[in-house]
Amino acid sequence: MIRILRRIVKRDFPKRCAATGLLVAVLGTFVPFSEAVRWRSVEFPDQFKAEEQVLPLRGWGIKKYFMFRVFLAAFYLGEAVRPEDSLSDVPKRLEIHYFLPVPGEQLAAETRRMIAESISPQAFGKIRKRLDVMDKYFVDLKPGDCYGLTYIPGKGTQFHYNGRLMGVIEGADFAFAVFTIWVGTRPLDRFLRAKLLGIQDLSAK
Repeated sequence: MIRILRRIVKRDFPKRCAATGLLVAVLGTFVPFSEAVRWRSVEFPDQFKAEEQVLPLRGWGIKKYFMFRVFLAAFYLGEAVRPEDSLSDVPKRLEIHYFLPVPGEQLAAETRRMIAESISPQAFGKIRKRLDVMDKYFVDLKPGDCYGLTYIPGKGTQFHYNGRLMGVIEGADFAFAVFTIWVGTRPLDRFLRAKLLGIQDLSAK
């Protein structure tokens, strides 16, 4: 993901600098458990219905890279599920709204790389063919686009692009691999992970 951000910054940094002249650190905003969110044109309801399961909004955060807002993400998880159990075989939902264009091919490659760095080689080998299927679900993103990943135990991980179902990939092991880069022990951003899980104390798991 950092590689993608660097390419975007290299492309857009000069004109953004001329407009603002500011550098902003990676930040996020925490909203208490199960409170609805509205940020500019993006709205996250206080709960998401995953078939028969109602998942409350656990947390949300904004990912920034220097002065660039990259995306806004929200995580839905059962009320009784502890943060450290978020990767277990339970329903969950991640929703991501993008503010910058991202090539689908690069997003797929970075997702695979982060998964490979987060799970064992043996586990990666078991889901490799399913990752090939996942790659087809990543399209070129433009500002305002939204990806949604919803895991239903026994059925699989649903991939939605702007509300349209792209496909479903089975397996609790696959869901673990995809969600671990967001809420696992080696996440994309540990501050964002804490916000998605509703953790105020970063020393907590």
